[in-house]
Amino acid sequence: QRTAGQNAAPVRAPHRQRIAAQRDRQGIEARIARPVDERDRTTPIADILAAAKPTETGFTATIPPGWLQGRTAYGGLSSAIALHAAQHCEPDLPPLRSAQVSFIGPLAGDITVTATKLRRGRNAAFIQSDIVSEAGLGFRATFVFMADQVSKLDFDQRPPVTRAPPAPDAKVFTGPEEFFIHNFN
Repeated sequence: QRTAGQNAAPVRAPHRQRIAAQRDRQGIEARIARPVDERDRTTPIADILAAAKPTETGFTATIPPGWLQGRTAYGGLSSAIALHAAQHCEPDLPPLRSAQVSFIGPLAGDITVTATKLRRGRNAAFIQSDIVSEAGLGFRATFVFMADQVSKLDFDQRPPVTRAPPAPDAKVFTGPEEFFIHNFN
């Protein structure tokens, strides 16, 4: 039995204080954007993939500092790298239909990308891609490639888009120069 002075549960700090404490444990370096090295400023994804070195189950590559947001790579880059590995895992894959991605930990610098066939049937292929860096597993995705299926239902009854795309030289992505977003202009 508890006496009148004993609490039923331990007293916890308010949520905002706990979050602030977690950020403090990560260190200030994880929260401050670093200046972009001019050499890595505009490294296209195609160049990152072209520089990759094949391995038995995928490839190794390097994520340039210009693609980092804090201490990890931009999620779109991680996803594109993983998809590239998945597409080369099996011959004659049908079109990509879905992707489930998990950002597990930070990815920066040298990475190892692996792709594994989970299952392949007549119409569908399930491929898992993992990306590992010095910090360990940072990304896992399951991609589903599936052939077209005949259906009596037509879900694409939207009116056509009448807006013109932006001009090729239009600056459509904005943000501080030290962030990864400059890679899209």
